[in-house]
Amino acid sequence: MTIRYELSLTPSGHQIVRTFTTGDVSADDVTTMVAKLTSATGEFGGKSTLSVIEADTKYSPEARMAVRAVKARPTPNQLSALVLKSATQRIVLGFMLKLANLAGAEQAIGVKVFDKEDEAMAWIDRMLSKTN
Repeated sequence: MTIRYELSLTPSGHQIVRTFTTGDVSADDVTTMVAKLTSATGEFGGKSTLSVIEADTKYSPEARMAVRAVKARPTPNQLSALVLKSATQRIVLGFMLKLANLAGAEQAIGVKVFDKEDEAMAWIDRMLSKTN
């Protein structure tokens, strides 16, 4: 399985989804992930997400197109903390998020990139505590 999902609690007790991605990501993987995380129903839908993406992760051209095609709107207070294990991934995605934020893209709001999982967890916990 390329992307694994689990429910987790932040130190303050906010329930979030943790995802772990490794290997070759397909367009189907992206479509499934978006459906799980944005569904109004289901155990993962509408929750903030802490995603760990391993350095060996590779997105097929179709998967990259699927990511760019995402039109799903996050629910209010839905955050995404991305832990990218590759410096190249952090640079590229960080740049893409800055451009998306400048353009006002819904998906880019509430998204932050990290290189360490503990820092990502602290950020998402702090941000969720501010909104409650």
